[in-house]
Amino acid sequence: MMDTGSTSGSTGKKKEVKEESKHFWFVAAPNSAHGGARNGLANMQAKAGPSCTTVATFSLPALRIGTLDSLLTLSEDIAKRDTFMEATTRKIARQLFDLYSEGESASDDTVGHDKILMVNGVTLEKFLSDFEWDEAKYKLSSPLKDVVEAISLTMSKIDEDMKSKATAYQGTIHTIAAEKRKATGNLMVRELSDVVKPESIIDSEYLTTLLVVVPKSAAKDWLASYEELTENVVPRSSDLLFSDNEFHLYNVILFKNKVDEFKTQARLKRWTVRDAKIDPKAAAAGQEDLKKQESKKRKQRNNLIRWCRLNFGEAFTAWTHLKAIRVFIEAILRFGVPPDFTAFLLEPSNSGHTKLRKTLDTMYAGLDTGYLKDMDDDAMNAFVGPDKFYAYVWTKMQISTGIQ
Repeated sequence: MMDTGSTSGSTGKKKEVKEESKHFWFVAAPNSAHGGARNGLANMQAKAGPSCTTVATFSLPALRIGTLDSLLTLSEDIAKRDTFMEATTRKIARQLFDLYSEGESASDDTVGHDKILMVNGVTLEKFLSDFEWDEAKYKLSSPLKDVVEAISLTMSKIDEDMKSKATAYQGTIHTIAAEKRKATGNLMVRELSDVVKPESIIDSEYLTTLLVVVPKSAAKDWLASYEELTENVVPRSSDLLFSDNEFHLYNVILFKNKVDEFKTQARLKRWTVRDAKIDPKAAAAGQEDLKKQESKKRKQRNNLIRWCRLNFGEAFTAWTHLKAIRVFIEAILRFGVPPDFTAFLLEPSNSGHTKLRKTLDTMYAGLDTGYLKDMDDDAMNAFVGPDKFYAYVWTKMQISTGIQ
């Protein structure tokens, strides 16, 4: 799952969405391990296929190799960038699932949960199986370091836009929640204009009215002692104006020069004095503001859904290009030059992970890791990142899918 947590903050009833994950494995090995390049895919399908729902060749372009030392340095950097790109892509997916789970209409963007995550109109497995390098964006003639930087800039811009749009949407949600608390919250926070009549408030040259919120459990204490909190409280001037599940709201009339002292004494008893300035138009204005904010939220939600669906594809594409470079670099470092290896895309079945791993370990047992065999532990850890080291090239993509 994504690490950013729920971001929808929906105030409506949410649909229950069962979330599952798709796992894609990228594997590369010398063609000699398959009896030649022509036999690679057939060999993989025969041996690994029973544990997979997808087995395909992962197309790698002819990237600029440079020196082995420069490739090793770049591979360490790519492992860190890979983690960032995964987090950003998952964040967009998480946001999409949260938006759809709010259970509100999303205009013409309402789709089944099984079709939320698409890239250029196709499923993730279809996109990866048919992956082609986008040379219009990332020139193959450029040094690999520059290509990686260009891919990273694309993802960084997407990540910044995501944060900005999600923050704006959350701001609207919080504003709506605050407005609803004013209208329907308890007496400690709600707007009082719709529950207090103007005739309950006296404000003259010498006298004023205070509104006091008292816990229901303290009602008897209030009635018995409010006149004694300070001098110059008008006797029998308190009426019960409104009640909710927890509190009573009383008014009380006293001389203006005793207001501060009364508030201090009320605070000691844990009674809350609310502002007694009642505007009959405030409640209606609050409802109008709430309608405007809810309309704003719907527009932001629909726009954010469209943005996420488009930019999930952009992010996933950028991440895939980085994976292609990572697989290429690791294959060169392991198996040497000139390149004579094949990369595969494998999608393990739900119950096939363990069996597939054993199959791959058996298929590629004893492979020579070439340049990597002389690495110390620190360099090896930087090279493979959080992934476990295998004799064959292996890295993965994992993305949550919302299937209702």
